[in-house]
Amino acid sequence: MKGVLRDAEVRLLDSHTGAVLSTAFIDDSGHFRIASPQDMATASVYLVQLFIHPDTRMRCDYPEGCRDIEGKLRSYGSWISLSHNFALYGVYRPNQPGMLQISPFSHILAGTAASLPGGFSAQNVSIAQRWINDTFKLPENA
Repeated sequence: MKGVLRDAEVRLLDSHTGAVLSTAFIDDSGHFRIASPQDMATASVYLVQLFIHPDTRMRCDYPEGCRDIEGKLRSYGSWISLSHNFALYGVYRPNQPGMLQISPFSHILAGTAASLPGGFSAQNVSIAQRWINDTFKLPENA
């Protein structure tokens, strides 16, 4: 159990316009299934946004407990509220099917790619991925 979320919305975004192309909700076990838009072949990478709602909760994954938005210490495994400005982004590559994970690493990847000259693009995602792999000494396909 690593920071599982529930009742959060996953949005697949057009990386150029920011338009929402598809959405899904995360279940209590942290899983979701997002539908691929009909024109999925038009881009090689898409930006993914984790959007929270007032009922969104995250399971505390820290053994000593977690502080909720009111500052109260909650025990390991309990569901806690998130700040209204909580955000995570990720990258979806249609040519690499499988599990889409939204995590601090995917957030760093998406943000780094978007900050490079030319903005969020397949080329900048590749550059950012190499930088992350080199920095954290990860294997090439991590």
